[in-house]
Amino acid sequence: MTGITQMVLTMGEPIAGNRGRLSIFNSMRFGETASTTLVTGDQSLMSSLTAAGLPALGNGAFTIEYWTKFTNIQFLDGIVHQNGQAILGSASVTGGLVLLHNADSLYLQNYLLVNNLITIPSQAIPSQAWQLNTWYHVAISKNSSNQVSAWINGYRTPSGILSNSTDYYIPPTIIGSWRNTYGLGTTNNFIGNLYNLRVVKGSSVYNVNDSTINIPVGPLDLYSTDTKLLMKSPTGGTLFDSSGVTTVTPRAGTVNQTLSTPFNDLPTLFGARYNISSPFTTKISGSLYLKGTNGYATYAGSSGMAFGTGDFTIEWFSYSTDKLPYSTPWWYGPTGIATSGISFEITGSNSTIVYYHSSGSTTLATVAKSSYDKEWTHWALVRRSGRIYFYQNGILLNAGGTAHTVNYTDTSSSVYFGKKGPTAPVTDAFQGYITNFRVCKGIGVYTDAFTVPTGNLLRTTFANPYGGTNTEAIRSDQVPYLLVP
Repeated sequence: MTGITQMVLTMGEPIAGNRGRLSIFNSMRFGETASTTLVTGDQSLMSSLTAAGLPALGNGAFTIEYWTKFTNIQFLDGIVHQNGQAILGSASVTGGLVLLHNADSLYLQNYLLVNNLITIPSQAIPSQAWQLNTWYHVAISKNSSNQVSAWINGYRTPSGILSNSTDYYIPPTIIGSWRNTYGLGTTNNFIGNLYNLRVVKGSSVYNVNDSTINIPVGPLDLYSTDTKLLMKSPTGGTLFDSSGVTTVTPRAGTVNQTLSTPFNDLPTLFGARYNISSPFTTKISGSLYLKGTNGYATYAGSSGMAFGTGDFTIEWFSYSTDKLPYSTPWWYGPTGIATSGISFEITGSNSTIVYYHSSGSTTLATVAKSSYDKEWTHWALVRRSGRIYFYQNGILLNAGGTAHTVNYTDTSSSVYFGKKGPTAPVTDAFQGYITNFRVCKGIGVYTDAFTVPTGNLLRTTFANPYGGTNTEAIRSDQVPYLLVP
């Protein structure tokens, strides 16, 4: 990418207009020791928070917004959940706002009375039921005319514009639960990750008439003085409200910090480190600095790279400072036989780009090393309908694509950044910076030449988010990995 100024600071870090790092932000994990299946006695595994000072929302305008990732999707089990998993609640019998997730909907309630039943848009979740380990952005806005709309991952729900004149005169004082007990001894606890919970009183942040809204591209900020709660990030184990209005403290069990957020899944570092360099001039972003076999990072294996014979997309930005003959920005699987991996094999002034996989290897292109050396470059490996396509800065390098019907089934290997697997020689390392590494499963995101992303990659986007054409919409359940340090 041209036009990105590089400067050298101490420690030799190139700077490209960085404005911060996403890796400093964490999400809150509720009920961390609970499994996907609950049994009697698991009430002791639950956790929740107290929100002291959060005012009652009354009968005026308000907005509640947050990201959530469920690690358990039992909602009516009679063990821990009788009416769903609660995001916000009150210990009061009447007058208290309750926000509950159920298997296929969201309830905005006044205690037991459901004021608004909010269904799930199929554009966000085709099954219209919450999925495990998938990040969802939820926004609910009520305006001064008593109209309510809700959006999930940017799409307004099929419920449309709802009416709500309820007076919520009791403050919501509980995060992650509802009351103390209910029904069969249940606590209606939330089980999963909660990020960036924001409560705004007196303002409808979003227009209830809009069928779509822009999904946040980074952590939410204060929305004027109407913001009464903003859980921007737990800091050093302290639960912190950025609005200064609400005091958040542990209520029951343990709420832990976790490095997984809607914007980032941080790897384990082995000599590598996070860096403030980025391809973007005005975005909160950073990168992973890799310095060869003595400085690499890994993601633990999972089903995220088990594509089967379906479509997939693996893309990333890199800034190469390599002087090695075989440069490996990322690799999945053993050193000798990759499940999936890219190698830049340098001869003279050129690089042959080879894609390694369980059936052997495929040469994708030969490019001038100068076209990416010491310059932020976007790369995309796309499989669509049994053919592999490889792009550099939005330009297709292998015209017409290359036949590729390999069946990807590996669920146990690790992704290595900057190293050709666990036993790689020094000559097969990568030296430089990587950021915005995104894996999409079940979708070939790019269908032809496209506009290079001008901001951080996200888990969920509308089609052509950076302008131009040939970029498909992405759902969050299609993104098992996202690295934006």
